[in-house]
Amino acid sequence: MAVFLKKLEFFNDATPTFQVFSEQHFTVFIDRRCLEVIRRSKELICMPYLELAEVGSGEEVNEETIIQYKEAFGKPLPKSSTSCDSMYPVLLQLPRCKVSKSTVDLMELVFATLEDAINTDNEKLSGRLALTARNILQLFELTAPRHHGTAISSMPQMAAIFYNNCFYICHRLMMMPFGILKNVDKKSAKYASFRPILSDSLWKLREIAADMLEQTMRQCRRDISVMLNKDDLFVKIDDLERCDATKDVLNACLMHVQNVSHLLKEATANVCSCTSLRLEDIRSVDADISAKMIETLLSQLGPIFMVNGRSSIHEVCSTSYFRTKEIIFCLKGSLQSIDDRWCSAKGPLAQWLQASEVRSLIKALFMNTEQRRQLLDSIF
Repeated sequence: MAVFLKKLEFFNDATPTFQVFSEQHFTVFIDRRCLEVIRRSKELICMPYLELAEVGSGEEVNEETIIQYKEAFGKPLPKSSTSCDSMYPVLLQLPRCKVSKSTVDLMELVFATLEDAINTDNEKLSGRLALTARNILQLFELTAPRHHGTAISSMPQMAAIFYNNCFYICHRLMMMPFGILKNVDKKSAKYASFRPILSDSLWKLREIAADMLEQTMRQCRRDISVMLNKDDLFVKIDDLERCDATKDVLNACLMHVQNVSHLLKEATANVCSCTSLRLEDIRSVDADISAKMIETLLSQLGPIFMVNGRSSIHEVCSTSYFRTKEIIFCLKGSLQSIDDRWCSAKGPLAQWLQASEVRSLIKALFMNTEQRRQLLDSIF
């Protein structure tokens, strides 16, 4: 082509070749290439979370023995990607979840940039591309929480998606040695330098994800607290109208928890416990009906915490769950049964409730008799 252009007298022997020209202006080309990558990454980061993609291959909770882990690594493992991580030990698998399609595309852009940095022989280009990949992650850390902040704070589903996005990015970064670095010489400068410049994003992304999710959980907790913030919620509920009103409140709380079941774990049980404990006088009929209502609520909350076919509510929010169970026992029990369960501060009742809380319940539930006085004196 150059010879043909010379024949047409476009060039002569004194005209510098394209290779010489590109070497003189190489930095300009690198900068433009990196800026285009950053521009595209910003577009992906700012895209709304409308289109979702399912990623991951592992179960939500799946235990793995050391022998199984060793056997998995004893086999030839394929190059890590979003489609074949199921071949890896469970410890290295991402639990199946949904993330935004834009985040998947963003990580493909990051790894395409790193792939080019690995494959090029030009050290300057390799370093600039690797730095660009790091800049993409830092841009996500700085931009995504603020840009999507309104959607995250108003819609729990968006908070969950953002949380998954952050951990999906962390997972892809942690799997780099099994992915784009799998065939790179571990003693090479590229292998030694690429991982450290990206590793500081791991803890930052986890912290951002936790902060944003915690904000949403606090808001959900406040919403439920407002619903249950009635001192007379469990008072005179033998009246059909008041009973229906109390059921409506508990059902509304249950629906709210179900809507954000992956975000909210213990608010309803906790607030119901506090509502019961602060009552100064509880009629026997109110105690019986309240116990049945709260027991029904707990049974309906159980399926929300299903993991691998069984409910783990007692593991996820053990304190709130068992405190509520003990309060139900007190509402349904007698002075003697409460005394047996307290067992000189050694029983299960003493494990989950403070002595002052048990005394308060006894005073509210039972008439002032000699047996009650003796029991109160024994609880301290």
